[in-house]
Amino acid sequence: MWKIFLLTLSVAILSEADEEKKFKITLEKVEIETDPSFATVKAEIRTEDGKTVVDASGNILQEMDSGVFVDISASTESDPGQFKPLLKATDIDFCKYDESNTMAPLLSMFIKDIEKFGNLPLKCPVKKGEFHIKGFNIAEENLPSYIPEARYLIESQIHVKKDGNRHVIYNSKWIALIAKE
Repeated sequence: MWKIFLLTLSVAILSEADEEKKFKITLEKVEIETDPSFATVKAEIRTEDGKTVVDASGNILQEMDSGVFVDISASTESDPGQFKPLLKATDIDFCKYDESNTMAPLLSMFIKDIEKFGNLPLKCPVKKGEFHIKGFNIAEENLPSYIPEARYLIESQIHVKKDGNRHVIYNSKWIALIAKE
């Protein structure tokens, strides 16, 4: 009797967890700035099959085989237009980065998702040339079921060492609304 009760309870809890995990992610804004001597990038948000997606294209103008670092952070909107930091990882060595790195879960999630949508260089050496991304969207199934409904700001920055100083070559801000369906 207890076994049937526990089995029924477990199925109910798992079913409820699956229900909780259904999100709608609406990309509201993407801002990208680059150092034009390193790269150019254009991005736009559009709607496809009821989802917001991003198309981007660009040109990498300088090869990079080491010394490329990534900073990435996520913040949640606490008051309209005001964001409170949640997660931050800085100075991630892109050329030595391993996707199993647990110190930068946002970067791991991004890399797993974006490689399906185009030819963006995701490993060193980063070669000169054109790249594109078409129809990129954040995979809802990768989000933990406990993530709160909110507006999020994801910021990323890529920098290199130039003349001994930190030189930003890419800076982006993404704003997305995450709501349960």
